[in-house]
Amino acid sequence: MIWIKQNSPLLFIVIVALLSNYYRVYGKTVINENKHEIESYKEPRQPFFDIRALHLTLRKSTGNHDLVKQTKEDVIRTIQKVHEHGFNTLILGVSCAIHLKKTPKFSSKWAYSIKDIKEIIAVAREQGMDIIAEVKLLTHQKLLMLQINKELMLNEDTYDPSQPKVYEIIYPILDEIIEIFQPKYIHIGHDEVFSIRNPNKLLNSSFFRKEMLNPEDYLADVVRIYKYLKSRDVGTMMWADMLLDPVIFGNKYDGASVNGYNGYAKLINYIPKDIILCDWHYFGKSAEFPTYTYLQKQGFTVWGAVWKEPKTIKDFSAYVAKYARKGEGMIATTWWPFVIQDRETIDLILETSSKAFFKENEN
Repeated sequence: MIWIKQNSPLLFIVIVALLSNYYRVYGKTVINENKHEIESYKEPRQPFFDIRALHLTLRKSTGNHDLVKQTKEDVIRTIQKVHEHGFNTLILGVSCAIHLKKTPKFSSKWAYSIKDIKEIIAVAREQGMDIIAEVKLLTHQKLLMLQINKELMLNEDTYDPSQPKVYEIIYPILDEIIEIFQPKYIHIGHDEVFSIRNPNKLLNSSFFRKEMLNPEDYLADVVRIYKYLKSRDVGTMMWADMLLDPVIFGNKYDGASVNGYNGYAKLINYIPKDIILCDWHYFGKSAEFPTYTYLQKQGFTVWGAVWKEPKTIKDFSAYVAKYARKGEGMIATTWWPFVIQDRETIDLILETSSKAFFKENEN
């Protein structure tokens, strides 16, 4: 007893060290008093890069017979789950997915209310996640400009940037998105120009106009929207596929994500350097992803993006881990599987991406 009293500080240190080692090696259990569940404690993992983003396309189910199965509760549950997986950024695809007040025709039958969207945003911010809204502009307009004013369409998929009325519609949409989200960035899409890979799609189209978007109008639209967002203190993000030369990079990828045909690849020299470029590759042919470092060398901040192919997720993430700079990283996309709530595919994406975005614990 005398020895214990004399050496109690030393004994206390030894006991704490032993307990800490036990917790580190074996983990501990924490009782969740609210849910009466037992959760396993996990050591924090070290991420390979700053940005670990998840992209979710929002579509609200209209009922039992709807192919769209997504609900607000599904979105919130996924956000809470990915936070536990270590994701820190959320990109929400909201084209036609919100009942906007200023542009009622922006919403589709699968749109959420502004109240629902704000609740989703609040949950994500409570988890400490940065929120980015994605509004598909210029391309993929079947669920935006086509349903608002088809007379402003250049073809069935692309609006006409040469018409001033286009921006009388786009700017109020962006204003309301900014008001709802208060974002640091808005993702403006601009991927996969219609018929760029297959001109026959344009020729065989039944749409009343059949004009292909030219690189000059593409660039003008990017710069115009970029300047407008900058005037509102909001940064711009966009997909990078139209800036990648197929002659240089086509042999490294499956081809779909390298679309800089007909002079588009040269636009890389004129795109504002403070736009974040998202370099998406879903089915790579090799473990090397040189478009990522190419875009970096052109002076851009670059985020990689993957989908559901496990090998591509692992390989692209490993490549980015070697070259990512401050403020860069990876996006895990979910696309249609999240709309129809294909949980097997969604879980595969989340689990594989989570493991690929972090270093393995040594113990």
